[in-house]
Amino acid sequence: MPLDAKKLGSNHGIKKEKIRMESRGSVAEAHGLPFDAEDSDRTVGRRPEIAVTQVFRWQPALDDWGALSYEFCEALGRRFSSYAFEPRPGAVRLLTLLNEYQVPCCLCSELDERSLSDKVEAADMARFFQASICAEDGAETAEQAYLASCVKLRRPPARCVVFEDSPQGVSSAKEALAKAVALVGKHPAYEMMHADLRISSLEDLTLMAIRELFSGEEPR
Repeated sequence: MPLDAKKLGSNHGIKKEKIRMESRGSVAEAHGLPFDAEDSDRTVGRRPEIAVTQVFRWQPALDDWGALSYEFCEALGRRFSSYAFEPRPGAVRLLTLLNEYQVPCCLCSELDERSLSDKVEAADMARFFQASICAEDGAETAEQAYLASCVKLRRPPARCVVFEDSPQGVSSAKEALAKAVALVGKHPAYEMMHADLRISSLEDLTLMAIRELFSGEEPR
């Protein structure tokens, strides 16, 4: 029963959406391109090249979307590196327990591999993850990222659990045919009723509760 762990970090109140928007905006400003914050919200879970070609529709930049995509990743990594991150309450306990029971875990992120590695190492959490999904893996959507993590963990999606903190993220997990655990707080519980389980804190979660997500299903 692998765990696709995504929302296990805390950023001291700094919203990652704000960091993402600032990163996109800085690239747009550097190239004199139009930028809309609402469009930035629609890029969540999408690769930078999809943001350039299908969301922002920067026509003058379409011939050089590869370079802009790389700039997006670099800008995001730089801004994330300026903030100190630490595990959410209960994350270390949960991951330690999962590792003791040999449950493989994969960390999904839109950061580039180096930035992700630096952050995970700084938070002393690298030992908990057997795989990771980052910008270099080329997932165009969150759903694709989750499916790619299942491949890396060598487990079918139906036997995986995704941790998410947004309604869109929960939908992506379900579309990937994985179980979804919703962390309530950023969004209220009623917006994530489609999750298999809703919790207010990782401290509330037990291994038994995770196992019960698969109760009545035949092992695969």
